[in-house]
Amino acid sequence: MKTKIIFLHNKATWYRIPFFNGISAYFDVFFLFTNENNVTEFHPEYQIVKRLGKYPISFAFKAYLLVFRREYDIIILPPADSFGELIDVLILCSLAKIRRKKIIVWSERWRSPCTKRKFFSKIYDFFDSTCMKFVFSLATICAISGGIKQKEYFIKLGVRESKISTVPYVTDFIDEMNPEIEGNDIKNLLSINGKKIILYVGRLVKRKGVDYLIKTFSELRKKKEDICLLIIGGQGFYGHHDPNSFTISELEKYAQRLGLIINNDIFFLGDIPHKDLPPYYQICNIFVLPAISDIDVEPWGLVINEAMIFGKPVIATSAVGSAHTLLKDGENGFIIPEKNIAVLEEKLTFLLDHPDITAKMGERAKDFIDRNYKYPNMIDAFKKMVNTVNEMENKS
Repeated sequence: MKTKIIFLHNKATWYRIPFFNGISAYFDVFFLFTNENNVTEFHPEYQIVKRLGKYPISFAFKAYLLVFRREYDIIILPPADSFGELIDVLILCSLAKIRRKKIIVWSERWRSPCTKRKFFSKIYDFFDSTCMKFVFSLATICAISGGIKQKEYFIKLGVRESKISTVPYVTDFIDEMNPEIEGNDIKNLLSINGKKIILYVGRLVKRKGVDYLIKTFSELRKKKEDICLLIIGGQGFYGHHDPNSFTISELEKYAQRLGLIINNDIFFLGDIPHKDLPPYYQICNIFVLPAISDIDVEPWGLVINEAMIFGKPVIATSAVGSAHTLLKDGENGFIIPEKNIAVLEEKLTFLLDHPDITAKMGERAKDFIDRNYKYPNMIDAFKKMVNTVNEMENKS
């Protein structure tokens, strides 16, 4: 008989769907999505639970009833990224414990000492860490979707290493690539044939550090004529405007003040559908994610996975979660200090001036992803984790 699992998650995002579909072949999984409006290409049984209230103080009340009444062996609790979600996790964890069910706490978070928190944020952080310590103490297993930094965070909150299970954070372009768009078409459209291309993909929220990349590129452009910078992304996330972000217009004006020519030196391409991104990764020479941790860290940064899938070396700052796990400094990319324009320019110059080394680093990047960060790796890690939980139950 298959293990029955209730899996709570906020969203059925495109990069999770292959994983969710994959694990449903091995387990009887019922998914509860607590912040979702539409689910497509999804095979397992699921239900969308409407949150009551307004973010960040909104609650998934119906999920409480379902978790209390439905039959299951294991419950997987979602990340808690707001006050309402934190209360959800506390209540759901308590309900599962009352029913003597096995509990897996799923988290992608970590913290940086460089993050500057305001007074009320510090109070919330204390409340948050206290609550999560309680949840972790009740959990059978703590699952980290990520790597080194996430594990450090769990251990700092008192979780034994033997209680931590790592599930690779994976994305891909399976059955999603648009064959109608090719790299050469983009080069011709943008008139950038013969130029070396630096690429950024991501929202324009300030913690991504895109303004530091633009500043660095402006300095580099004074020394090199055969380069351009492509910036893909907009303000929104899941259809919501983020007030703590730059507009494209603001960044264009900033780039012009630095002496860059729009649509010649630097291109702001806005939001591009995920399926249309592959040719941009294919034509770039270097991918950069220059995140900063003033407000918060970059929890993972799946765009790094994506760039590595296409064999590109990556430059990322220490504020990017995935950098500490995916990048081997000097082998498949570089990890640099955040906000350090001089170091970023130095690494970009090195890669641009040494195409053979750049190509080799890209090959290593692709090989690492192909061996360790594909959906079968993620599904196998999940199966191993559930089997461990079942074995612990049999011993108890």
